[in-house]
Parts: sequence; C-alpha cells; structure tokens
Amino acid sequence: MFAVLFVLLNPWYFPAGSSRLVGGVPLWAWVILAVCLALSVFLHFVCAVYWQTGDESDE
Repeated sequence: MFAVLFVLLNPWYFPAGSSRLVGGVPLWAWVILAVCLALSVFLHFVCAVYWQTGDESDE
C-alpha cells in the first residue's frame, strides 16, 4: 500500500504539457495533494494501530 501511494505522488503518469485546470490549479497538483493526504492517513493508521511502544502492560 505504501509503495503504491508513494509512486502516485510523482506526476510522471500525466501527459507532458497537460494544462487541465481545476479551480485554477493544475489537475496533477490536486492529485498529488489527494495522494499526500491518503498517505498521511495511512501512516497515521499504521502508527496508531501497530506501533509497539513497550509501555502497555498485559499483566
């Protein structure tokens, strides 16, 4: 999952010279912002659920 999101952060898959604007901002910029948000949410979930700090006592 991390690798897929990391690859999507690079706008190389957009055609060269594409100038499609959405709200005055290039489409590739919106895609990168959305993927960055998705990556942040994913990393937060992984850290919150799977991070072992050692201070939890199971006894």
